[in-house]
Amino acid sequence: MKFTVREVQFEDEAPIIIALDSEFFDPVDAPFPGGKGYWWLARNESGDVVGYANLRQSHKWSDCGFLARAAVIESARGNRLHQRLIAVRSAKAKRLGWNYLITNTYRNPKSVNTLIRCGFKSYIPAYKWATSDAQYWRRKV
Repeated sequence: MKFTVREVQFEDEAPIIIALDSEFFDPVDAPFPGGKGYWWLARNESGDVVGYANLRQSHKWSDCGFLARAAVIESARGNRLHQRLIAVRSAKAKRLGWNYLITNTYRNPKSVNTLIRCGFKSYIPAYKWATSDAQYWRRKV
């Protein structure tokens, strides 16, 4: 099966993004970033949305992008969509002149493995922005 990944305007796709986000993330653990930053949707051949991702500028470092959100629905997993969503965000960060990408995970070994495959390294930031048991990741763009 073929998939497309396209950058979208949050305002145009807000109902779809919000619905997917509420399916995958607990708002208590990970507050929704709203329309901030840049958004992508992944679609299957039928045009159905099967995944989404967000990139925004770090609020702490001006040369750094934060991978704030990403998810792929169960039926589309195993097609490297998560890797593609990281790749398009990395390319955008490079065009924006950012030098690093950062993110965090929370009890999510599949995402951890994908981040490692995409060149991310685990690190301990001086300022921890997530839960006490989150893992932190960064990569040079």
